[in-house]
Formats: sequence, structure tokens, C-alpha cells
Amino acid sequence: MSASASAATGDKAGPPAVAWVESPLQLINAIEFAASQEIALVIEPRANVLQLDATIDAVRAELPAGVGITAPLADAGDGLFRSAAHKVVGDVFSGQFRLLVARRGVRSLTIVDDGSATVHLAAALNGGSFSRMAQIESAAMRALGAVAKNRILAAARRGRVSLFTAYGAEPAVAGLAVRGLQVDENSYHWLHSLSSAGVSPVKSRVILGSALVTDRQIAEDDYLAWVAAVVGTDVVRGEVIHSPVSYLPHRRESGALRSAVAAIPGVTVEPGSLPAELALGASPHLELVETLPSSAVVTLSAILDGNVTIAVTRIPDSWWLPGADPAIRRAFDQLAGAHSSYDRKDDHVD
Repeated sequence: MSASASAATGDKAGPPAVAWVESPLQLINAIEFAASQEIALVIEPRANVLQLDATIDAVRAELPAGVGITAPLADAGDGLFRSAAHKVVGDVFSGQFRLLVARRGVRSLTIVDDGSATVHLAAALNGGSFSRMAQIESAAMRALGAVAKNRILAAARRGRVSLFTAYGAEPAVAGLAVRGLQVDENSYHWLHSLSSAGVSPVKSRVILGSALVTDRQIAEDDYLAWVAAVVGTDVVRGEVIHSPVSYLPHRRESGALRSAVAAIPGVTVEPGSLPAELALGASPHLELVETLPSSAVVTLSAILDGNVTIAVTRIPDSWWLPGADPAIRRAFDQLAGAHSSYDRKDDHVD
């Protein structure tokens, strides 16, 4: 049990820690934290979040001892999280969390991964602005961010903040120890232990979908051409055969884009009701994952069997639309650099 966890919860008979989760990945990581530390945890999910209800349904029967999930709540201040002595949270940049910290301070806190936002958080705590990546925030939100940052760092100096993460090898994240944060590794042992029951099987080759088209950052034609190139073709006895592949859509992908992808020969668009970490982690026949730069690469590399190849295709400059957000472009360039050890080929693009 980590120092911050033991200090906050005492023994297993003491008050449980309480987690506020606002995405499927935050839910998984909160459960992993409780399993690794063997502590009681009440998880309060935010209402009306894509994939979150389906993810809860998929894992509820296999929760570790002492872990429970409440009905969804509209606000972080509506349940036990508001007054919990030990809080577990994924999105520390959330307006609800900032407001709660500004009002009530930090007694003991564990931060779990919210994708690559963990690296951005490390930069913020190490002297950067405490604001969401690639967003321009209001003066009020920036003020709440400054208060939240100061209170988190003050609690860290007292040994009351830990970070449970798969990004511990990142220099900025590892450097948080100097600020007083305890950095603990998330190896996804609980997720490895899950059965595949309730998870639809995927093909041996999978393409991870991206929300960049829906968000009007990259051109749809280029994206669809990449998907088609990944599928590939073979000629057997003079007949063109398309290699079968599963397409796992991003939870924010539009229905129109999913339909366009489904029209590509050889592609089966999966329901996309579960996060990639759960859908692929429980797929026994998986051999290859093809993806654009994504924070999912780090978590999947920790979850998937070592025989599974993760191939990352860098985004060419020509794909970006004229109105693409420069901050988002920089973030994906940084992700591409961070994923260089996973790259298998760049021959899908010109």
C-alpha cells in the first residue's frame, strides 16, 4: 500500500476512499488503483458520459473486493466524493474538481491517468499553467486552476498526494517526486485478470479510430485513404481479396464517419461501446493494432500481450485542415515522438 493510501484510509475497515470518474479510462484506472493497493473504494461516475455506463456494466461482476460503483451523478459535489478524506480523481483539470478543491482544499489525493493528460499535468505542476491542453480558458477557470494547483502542491509537500500512472517513464512525470508526489506504477494487473465474457471478439487486426475528423482537425479523405491502405489487398487466383480488419471507433466519432469507414471493403466497424483498453485487452486472438498517434498506445502497450504489434502512423502535414488548432497539432506531434518506440511502419502515407 502506498504511503498516501495508507495514511488516508488506515486499514481496510476504515472509511473507503472515494473516486470521481468522468471517462471509461478513469474508471478502469481507479479500479486498478484500488486493486493494487488492496483498499476499499467507492466510485462515483459522472452521468451522461459516452461509453461509461457500458464499461461499468462490463466490469461490475469482476470488481475487486471492497470496490463498489454508485449510480451516476451530475456533479462531483453531489455524493461522498465532496467530503471524502481520500479522494481519487482522473481529470484534475475538470471545472468541478477545481471548484471543489478551491472550496474544501486537499486532505489526501490520488490522481489516476486520464490518457496523455498526465504528461500535461506533470508540466503544469512543474511550473506550467494549470489549464486544459489545447484550450483557451476563461479568467475564472484560470483563477480556479491556480488555486487548485497551489493546494495540490501544498498537500504533496505534506506527503498527501500520489500519482498512479502508466507514464512513470516520462521524465516530467518521474520528476514530480521532487515536488513531493509519490509516483506509483500502474501495470494493469486487474485488467489482465478479466475474462472475455461480455466483450465482443475482434479480428486479429484492429484499426483504432480517431476523433480528429469529427473534430475538424484532419481531412476526411486522407483519413479514409489511410484506413483503406491499412486494410490492404491480396490477389488470389486473379481475384482481389481484402484483408479482414476490425475498426474500433473513437467514442466521439460521428455516425457519418463510421458509415464511411464501414463502406471500405474488408472493414468491420465494431460497436465501439467499450474503451479500447477493455475491448482489446480481452481479445485473445489479437495480433496487430494500427493507429494514429494516441494516448491509448501507452496504456495498450502495458495491457496487451507482448506478441501483439502496435503500429503507429504519423500524421502528415498535408492531412491537417487550414483551421486546425496549432496546440492540437503540437500535442499530436509530441505523441508521435513519444510513440517512436512503437512505430512499425510509415508506408501507409505519402
